[in-house]
Amino acid sequence: MNAGWLRVAHRRRSLFLGITLVLAATLGWLGWRLLAQDEQLARQRAAEQRESAADLIVAGLSQRMSALEQSLDRSLAQSEIPPAVSSTDDAVLVRIGLNGIDAAPTGRLLFYPDIQSREADLDPVFSKADDLEFRRNDAAAVVALLRPYAENHDADTAASALVRIARNQLKSGEFRAAAETFAQLGRLGPVSVGDMPAAIAAHVGRMSVWEQAKDTTAAKGEAEQLSALMRSGTWKISRATYLFLDGETRRWIPDAARPSAEQVALAEATESLSEQWTSHQLAPAGRRSVNVASGPTFLVWRSSATEVVSLLAGSGYLRDRWLTELSSLLETRRARVAMTTPEGASFLGSLEAADRPAVRLASATGLPWTIQVASLSDDPLRNDRRVVLIAGLGVLLGLILVGAWFIDQTVARELALADMQSNFVSAVSHEFRTPLTTLCQLSELLVRGRIASENDRATYYRLLHDESQRLKRLVETLLNFGRLEAGRLHFRFEPVSPVAVVREVVEEFARTEQGNGRRIDVTMDGEPAMVSADRDMFRSVVWNLVENAAKYSPSDAPIGIALSRSDGHIRLAVSDQGAGIPRSEHRRIFEKFVRGSAARASDVRGTGVGLAVTQRIVTAHGGEVTLASEPGRGSTFTVMLPATAPPTSEALT
Repeated sequence: MNAGWLRVAHRRRSLFLGITLVLAATLGWLGWRLLAQDEQLARQRAAEQRESAADLIVAGLSQRMSALEQSLDRSLAQSEIPPAVSSTDDAVLVRIGLNGIDAAPTGRLLFYPDIQSREADLDPVFSKADDLEFRRNDAAAVVALLRPYAENHDADTAASALVRIARNQLKSGEFRAAAETFAQLGRLGPVSVGDMPAAIAAHVGRMSVWEQAKDTTAAKGEAEQLSALMRSGTWKISRATYLFLDGETRRWIPDAARPSAEQVALAEATESLSEQWTSHQLAPAGRRSVNVASGPTFLVWRSSATEVVSLLAGSGYLRDRWLTELSSLLETRRARVAMTTPEGASFLGSLEAADRPAVRLASATGLPWTIQVASLSDDPLRNDRRVVLIAGLGVLLGLILVGAWFIDQTVARELALADMQSNFVSAVSHEFRTPLTTLCQLSELLVRGRIASENDRATYYRLLHDESQRLKRLVETLLNFGRLEAGRLHFRFEPVSPVAVVREVVEEFARTEQGNGRRIDVTMDGEPAMVSADRDMFRSVVWNLVENAAKYSPSDAPIGIALSRSDGHIRLAVSDQGAGIPRSEHRRIFEKFVRGSAARASDVRGTGVGLAVTQRIVTAHGGEVTLASEPGRGSTFTVMLPATAPPTSEALT
C-alpha cells in the first residue's frame, strides 16, 4: 500500500512539474506576443510621427521660403540687398545688374562672374615702350618714358605704366626698386590691371620680385598677405584669377587653409545664376537646387529686365537658420530629417539602409528639395517600456519557477520522509518480529512442558529474558524518539560516572547475541570525572554507539571504547573496523530514518533512529557528537560532555 501511494505521489509530482513547465512556457509565449505587439505599435506610432513631422517640416519651410521671397521682392523694388544673412551663415545675397555684381556679406564670394578687362588708352605710348623694351632692349629708356604717366595721369593709366616700369626694373635686376614700384601700384586703390585688382597684382608682382631675388622669407610673407587678401572679398576677381592666385600662394605656403566646399559652391552658383540672367534664361521668380561642381546649393531669386536679386545658400544655412527653429518638432516626434535635390543628390542629412522615411517630393511641395523624415534609432520611452515589460515578465516567471522549486523541494522532502517512514515501519516490524518469534516459541515450549532437562529450562528462561530486554530496549528507543520529536522527554540530571556506565553496558552487551564472543577494548586516560546526566539516557547513548559498532563491523573485529578528559569535558570515543561512512553522508547520518549506504548494501538490520536519538540526547546534555570515518577504515563516534556540577532537572523543549 505504501509503495503504491509513493508511486502515485511521484506521478503527481511529475504532473505538477509538467504543469509548471507548461505555465512557464505559456507565460514566455505571452510575453513574446506582448513584446511583438508593443514593437508593432511602436512602429505604427513612429510612422505616424514621421508623417506628422514631415507635414510640419514642409509647412515650416514653405512659410520661411515665402517670407524670404517677400523680402527679395522688396529688395528688388528698393534696389538694395536686404540684411538677411549673417557672417556665420553658409549663404550669400547677391544683386546682379547692368553695372556689375554686389554681394552681402562682404567676402562671402571667393570669385565673381563677368569681370571685364580694361586697359588705359595709351596705345601710342605703349607701342613706343614695346619697341624700346623688345627691339632695343633698353629698360632704362622704358622706365624714363613711362614714369610721367605713372605719376601724373589717372589711376588706370598709372596702373598700366607702373606694371611696365616694375617689369623693366626687374629685368634690370633692380629688385628693391621693382618691389617699391609694385608697392606704389598697390596704393592706387580700386583700379584693375587686366582682370586683376591693382592691390592684388602688386602682391603678385612682389612675389615674383622676391622669388627672382631668392628671398624666400619675403616671398612667403607676400604669399600669406595675398592669401588673406584674396579671401577677404575686398576685391572682386574672376574664377580664372582666383585659381591662378591660389596656385601661386600654394607654391610658397602649401599648407594654407583651403576654403570650404560650401564657400566655393556659393561662388560657382553665383556664376551660374549670372550666366542664366545675362543669357535671358532665368525666370522672373523661382526657387531651385543647383548641383555645381563643389556640391549642391539652393537659390531663391527675383529678377527684372535690369537686375536680379537672389539668396544662394548651402546646407549650413538651412540647418542653422530654418531647421533649428523647427528642431522642437523633430525632437517631440523622435524624428530626423534628410533632404535631397530633385535629381537625388544629398543636400542635408543622410538616411540608413534600414530607415523607412516619410517622403515629400519636391514636385509636390514646391520646395527645392525632396524632404525625407526618418525615426531616431533610439527611443528611450520604448526602450524603458520594453525593459519594464521584460523585467515584469522575468520577475513573474522567476516567482513561478522559484515557487515551483520550493513546492517541488517540499514535496520531494515529504516523499523522501514518507519513503523513510515506510522503510522505518518495515525495519521496526522486522526488528519486532525476531524477538517476538523467539518469545512465542520458547513460551509455547515451556507451557506445553516440552523441556528435555532443567538445563534446557534455564537456557530458555535466559533466552526469554534476553529477548525481552532486547524488545524493551527497542520499545524504549522508539518511545524516546517519539518523546524527543514531540518535545515531551524529561531528563533527570544527576552525577553519573561514565566509567561505571560504560562497564555496565559492556557487560550487558556481552551477554547479547551480537556481543557474544566479541572483544570490546576499553581504555581510560586517567580517572574521568563525573558528568551531570540522566543515567538511563546516557546509558542509552553508550548502548546505541556500541550496538551500532557491532552491527557494521565483522564479528571477529574488536570494538574500541576510549574514555578521557579534555578541557573540562569527558570524551567518549567508540570505534569499529567496519566498512566506514563516506564523507558525503557524515551530516545526514544523524537525521531520523536515514541509514548509510553501507547499511543498505550489506542489508544490516536497523530502524534508522538510533543515531538521531543519540545526537539529540547528547545535545540536551550540553554536549556534541562527532564522526570521523572513511570508507574501508572504520568509523569513530565521539561524544563530548561537560564535566560540571549537575544542574537542576530540565525538560527538553
